[in-house]
Order: sequence, then structure tokens, then C-alpha cells
Amino acid sequence: VAGLNILGARAVTRNDGIAIDIFYVEEDKGGIVSDSKTRKLCEKSIHSFLENENSPEKQIKDKRKKLDKSKLFSNEDRFGEKIPPQVDVYHDVALGRIIVEVRAADQIGLLHLISKTISRCGFSIQFARVATEQGIATDIFNIERAADNENPSPSQFLELREQLSEKLNTGKYYLEV
Repeated sequence: VAGLNILGARAVTRNDGIAIDIFYVEEDKGGIVSDSKTRKLCEKSIHSFLENENSPEKQIKDKRKKLDKSKLFSNEDRFGEKIPPQVDVYHDVALGRIIVEVRAADQIGLLHLISKTISRCGFSIQFARVATEQGIATDIFNIERAADNENPSPSQFLELREQLSEKLNTGKYYLEV
């Protein structure tokens, strides 16, 4: 929303429900965020989304439309766009954790899309490691059931994987006008 790219992130939810998130960002064209307007817009947006429980979905959609229109006349070829999204959801018995792994082409609002889908499927994120390199996002989430302490069934893992796959593939083959 503020025109920054998330290169990496670390997120942890403490036992008392407090989330601690660290984002490593760069300006749209790359490099250190030196513009004070961009920094202020980022801070203001985060505060607005957290305090008012607003969703950034409209701003993300508008920004994506603007970018898609400019891509029509661009000869820029991004490596990540050639890789189909891959999603895996499994229970790591050795660690005693439910893991979600996502590898997909980077896009505006990708992290929001993934975390919102995880939440809508009834899970909460306990830990996340997010990395983006050369237009490819490689994200790993440690999740648990949001409402209860029961172990999720394989069908719930399948449903989450299918929902994530569907959301990541939506709009790949047509331009929203």
C-alpha cells in the first residue's frame, strides 16, 4: 500500500496472544527507504489497519490494477512470474507443528492474501518466515487451529492447501479492467 516491497519478515505470536512482526523492506525500485513521505505513509497505514481493523484489500486491488495496466506495455520479464505457485500443508511430527509452505511469484499483497486465507480457514499463525528473492516468494508458516486445541484432520489440511492454491492462481490468466 505504501509502495514498499517486503523482502523478508519474521513473525511470532507469543503465548499471551501478542504478535511481534519484523519486516525487511525496500523501495519499489530497490534500495533503502529514504523518502520520509513513504515511511510516514507506511507507518500511518499500519496504524490504521491495526487500530481500526480496516483491511488494505481495496488499496491492494487498486495498486494491482495500476501495475497490471502498466505491464501491458512493458518488456520487463520477471523470473518469478514463470514459476507456478506451490503450496504444501503438513503436520511435522518431529517438531509437533503444522507447517504451511508457499512458493509463488511475488505480487502486490501476496503476504496479506496468504495470511488472510490461513485465517479464513480457521487457523492462526504462530510463526512465519518470509523471503522474496528475484521475484519469488518462499514463505513458511507455523500454524495452529484458531478456535480449539484439537489436532486438525487431513481434510482440513487439504482444504487449506486448495484455498491457498486457488487464491494464488486467481487472476493469472486475464487482466482485470
